[in-house]
Formats: sequence, structure tokens, C-alpha cells
Amino acid sequence: MIAGAVIDKARVTASFAAAADHYENAAAAQDAAAAMLAERVLSEPPPPGARILEIGCGTGLLTRRLLPRLKGAWQVTDIAPAMVAKAAETVGEGAVFRVMDGEAPDIAPASLDLIVSNLAVQWFADLSAGLRGLARCLAPDGRMVLTLPGRNSFVEWRHALAAVGAPCGMPVQPNAAEVEQVLSGHGRARVVAEPIVLRYADGRAFLRGLKTIGAAIPVADHRPAHAGAVRRALAAMGSPCAVTHEILTVDYRTGPG
Repeated sequence: MIAGAVIDKARVTASFAAAADHYENAAAAQDAAAAMLAERVLSEPPPPGARILEIGCGTGLLTRRLLPRLKGAWQVTDIAPAMVAKAAETVGEGAVFRVMDGEAPDIAPASLDLIVSNLAVQWFADLSAGLRGLARCLAPDGRMVLTLPGRNSFVEWRHALAAVGAPCGMPVQPNAAEVEQVLSGHGRARVVAEPIVLRYADGRAFLRGLKTIGAAIPVADHRPAHAGAVRRALAAMGSPCAVTHEILTVDYRTGPG
């Protein structure tokens, strides 16, 4: 079981809906993760006509890489209606675009050949149950390939806040072993952790980037730090500063290990 903090799902939906028009202006990590994920999927693509579901499509960063090269029955979904509309606009034809909460998929059990998702499932209220629920949607010999942030994401900002005694409102993410354990009894799961290190003008630019993409959402019980402590933490980050985005890539297949 992956221990997680309480997330306000309505707030998540509203935040990403508001970010749809300018999301890609600050989505460097998301774009890099989508490229990594697409390469893994395409290294062993499903057969033509595969039944494919994307969870948390956002503006279509992953969809645009995969849909033209994987001919099948595509469903592209996101919890935020504005993101679904933006993805449909940028991707074009070839898929059914619709609003769906990936944590509660309205998909028949054992009905999909491939599930993909790029940096979306971390917003599930119960990640363990959500991943298992998606796994149940896969047909025999089905595959699920997704990315999510790992435990070492934003470690520089977390350390800067801790050094001045300030709380961090970011959710604590799982590590690779925890995700593998969640899925181990349901099929074969391999999780790889890879860091993406991005440089920002300063700590404020890093935080602005999170806000731009709609990801500056604290855990529900977070009490903001005093402004003075935040300023000291930002100063400690330096100018410019580097921030680690640790990407966990999950490659899961149904059937016995």
C-alpha cells in the first residue's frame, strides 16, 4: 500500500482546467517524460486494432507522439473538460476524446489492450487502489505503461524549506519499490526511476512553472509557511537553480510473473 496525503480532487480538476491554454508554456518536464514514455511503448507496440486508453491526456503531449503510430480504438481521457478539449484541438482525428476520472474508470474489466498515462496518476486520492483498478481493465496479455513523479522529485525545494523549518505542502510521492509492490500480485510490473534535472532562473521561476501547469496544489491539510521562511528558502535555492524531477516509468503486464 502506498501511503499518500489527502488530495482535493475538485481542486485538482479546477486547477488543470484553468491551465489548459498555457500549460505547454511551462511543461518541459512533462514533455520530456512523454518522450521517454512514448519510446518505451513504441519499442514493443500492440498489434493493429488494439484497444487503447489514455488517462490524464492534458493538452496531448503524449497523445501526439503515440496516436499517429498506434492504429487502434483509442479513448483519450482527462478529468478536466478544458484539457480534453485542448487535446482534441491539438491532436485532431483518430480517437474518442472524453472526460473521465482515471481513478474511477467507466471501462469494462479485461477490455483493453494498452493503457498509457503521463504524469497524471499521482493526483489519484488512493494511488494503490487506482493502479489496481486500471490493471483490472486490461485484457489477458494487456499492458499498462505510465509515468508518475518519484520520491526524489523537487528534493532541492524540500530541503530548502526544511532547512528554515518550513513545511512543504507538496504530496510525498512513492518510490519504485512501492509501486512495484502494489502491482506485484496482479501481474508483472517493472518500475524504473530516471531523473530529469531542469534549470530555472531562481526558485520563484520554478514555483511559477508549477502554477502555470496547474500543479501547484498542496495537500488538503497543508498550512502555508510564514512568508519570511519562504523567502529564506527561495534565497537558499540560488540563482539560477537546478531542480530534480524524478520520473518513475511503470511497465506492467497482465498474467503471471
